[in-house]
Amino acid sequence: MIRVFDRTSAKMLGAEIEAALQDVARKHGIAIRRGHGTFDNSNFALKVECSVIDQGTGEAITREKRDFTAYATLYGLEPSDLGRQFEFRGHIYTITGLKTGASRFPILAERGADGKTFKFPVDTIKARLAGRPPSPRAEEFENEGVA
Repeated sequence: MIRVFDRTSAKMLGAEIEAALQDVARKHGIAIRRGHGTFDNSNFALKVECSVIDQGTGEAITREKRDFTAYATLYGLEPSDLGRQFEFRGHIYTITGLKTGASRFPILAERGADGKTFKFPVDTIKARLAGRPPSPRAEEFENEGVA
């Protein structure tokens, strides 16, 4: 029984809620994933995101995927770059979407080894897709924290 919320109990409860919602997702033919949550000692709030499933690919059409397809050219990329893989710091990543509100790290990519999502600068993605090393400044990236 949870008496006080802390990071460990919030993560555990969030994972259990996401797992429990998968029956609802299957029933309605959608994808449900948990988003970010906040907590204090007595309360835990969790964002839940629901997406329709693309009938052709069987994948969820997330906001980030939709935005990548719609706005990739504004960032010097192609809509077809969604799903492309690139190597960075010894790991293989797959481009999964675009966060239009993120000016420094707008490109989302999933690390193949563990499925974690990371945010990258556009210059790094363009260089890696072209087979060039990124500029020293562009070597930065952030962990999105999506497990």
